Amino acid sequence: MHTVTLQRAAISRESLPDIREIRLVVGAEAWAAITEAVMQGGAVTQSLSSDGQALVDRLPIRRHDPVAQRLKQRAADVILNGTSWLTSREVGVRADPAAANPHSLTSRWLSQGRVFAIEHRGQKVFPDYAFDLLGHPVVELREVLKILSGCSALRIASWFESRSSRLDGRKPRELLASQPGVVIDAARAHMAGPLHG
Repeated sequence: MHTVTLQRAAISRESLPDIREIRLVVGAEAWAAITEAVMQGGAVTQSLSSDGQALVDRLPIRRHDPVAQRLKQRAADVILNGTSWLTSREVGVRADPAAANPHSLTSRWLSQGRVFAIEHRGQKVFPDYAFDLLGHPVVELREVLKILSGCSALRIASWFESRSSRLDGRKPRELLASQPGVVIDAARAHMAGPLHG
């Protein structure tokens, strides 16, 4: 018998078929104990037969990648520092200084798909470029968000901060207010992906 430690970080979608094989080898009772501990964020030590160990040995191990970590940090810096970010209160007050509940306005716009927000330190923040001079959502942003609807808010923010060859090297956020049609076209092209031929 060999001993193996399974941790939550080592489990990925790509490894699920192999994990199912391990489940068959270790049996239902051991599998239940493993999954319960992993779901609670802990590590599990389980004795496996040599066949089970061979299955575990085939699983890929996720290793710390400092280059990937630096790239993720740089992407986050670009997103957060590329524009001003506004709280829902700031957005609501800007759009209607007399509003009794400035948060309700942004909540409504968010639920209608007229704006997007990212989470930062536990609260939703909205990019300044999403609003016109009167503090209302740029009308065409709704169409862009429909096109990018399968993307997370962070991916949408990243796309708005990325230079695009479709926009002559400019960022979509730079042209949203002045040339929204080309931004909509760039969003469609982005979702279509590269064309080869």
